[in-house]
Amino acid sequence: MTGSEEEIQAIVGKLIDEIADDLDFDLDGPISAQTRLVKDLGLASVDFIQLIVAIEQHFGRKMKFHDLLMPDGAYVSDLTVGELVTFVDSKLKAPEPVPEAAKPAAVPTSVSTVSVPVIDPAMVAAFRAKTPIRICPSVSGAKRLRTVFVLTSPRSGSTLLRIILAGHPRLFAPPELHLLDYADLAQRKAALGNALNEHLLTGTLRALMQLTPCSLEEAEATMCRYEEQQPPRMTSTFCCTNC
Repeated sequence: MTGSEEEIQAIVGKLIDEIADDLDFDLDGPISAQTRLVKDLGLASVDFIQLIVAIEQHFGRKMKFHDLLMPDGAYVSDLTVGELVTFVDSKLKAPEPVPEAAKPAAVPTSVSTVSVPVIDPAMVAAFRAKTPIRICPSVSGAKRLRTVFVLTSPRSGSTLLRIILAGHPRLFAPPELHLLDYADLAQRKAALGNALNEHLLTGTLRALMQLTPCSLEEAEATMCRYEEQQPPRMTSTFCCTNC
């Protein structure tokens, strides 16, 4: 099935609308080619997978979305709806891939050995030297009760776990807030407020919108005030607990 980019955009927009109930951001207007999937819609990794599966099911073919999401071996920070539509259009116009069962058997070739570098202490030290070390001031005072912090490694299913926890009416499980590495919000904004990492700042905005509740513009204004005030204890400023 093929069509114009306008038809594909309408289909993609409809599929996004179907998962919009799980998104925290509300757009001021309809979804357009310039709408960003992370910055504007607040899509997380689980939402991307759901959208990709829906697109492939609708058009009835696999499209190898890793070519779009990891063009140079690293994940892109954001995508516009227009970029997604252009990618889908290019895949629909490409010839249908030959099923693996229909491909002729590969002719065995001589096995070549590949030299794999062994990780040694010097390589570990070089890696650690590239990792910034942030020293945060010690925090005194009474601890908050009924607080649970769940620590996970990247790509381990933490987003799915958060969504499951957030589905309980008595739990508040915010998106990744990226707070603990910084002494105050001004330091956090200075470290993450760039084109490569600015999407990491949206977790606190979405948390504020859910807690208050308020609009995106109001949450951004609140964050600006907090960043200017530099509150020393960010965990007391934000209710970032699953309580």
